[in-house]
Amino acid sequence: MPDYALAARLVQELPAPVILTGGMSDARSVREAFAQTGAAAVMLARGALGNPWLFAELVGDRQGPPTRAEVGEELEWTIARAVEHLGATRATRYLRKFYPWYVERLQLEPQRAKRLQAALQQSETLAQARALFEQCAVPRALAV
Repeated sequence: MPDYALAARLVQELPAPVILTGGMSDARSVREAFAQTGAAAVMLARGALGNPWLFAELVGDRQGPPTRAEVGEELEWTIARAVEHLGATRATRYLRKFYPWYVERLQLEPQRAKRLQAALQQSETLAQARALFEQCAVPRALAV
């Protein structure tokens, strides 16, 4: 957990703008960090991974979490870009680190999410990974 009390002191004492980063993974936590610290800006890093909807929520263009269909569309876009840049074989392994971010957005029952995550980490092809997501009612947005 970031030390927001220290950040607030730095905001008061430093002659330069303070940019806050760390510990912010949803709009509520970003707003609370702003309120607690008075920072000039925030930098979203890991909190935005697999969650591009966070930016729209922060600027008031969106309310609430993404639908499963939106998660599926975003994941499919990410898969397509990985294949485009790495090829299917390398992308299959590379994308394993991305799946937890998307599984979290599905808001599944914890045991089901855990089983899905384990299966995704063992999937040997992108077709297998896609099929696992489709079993969780995450439609494929793009053609393979």
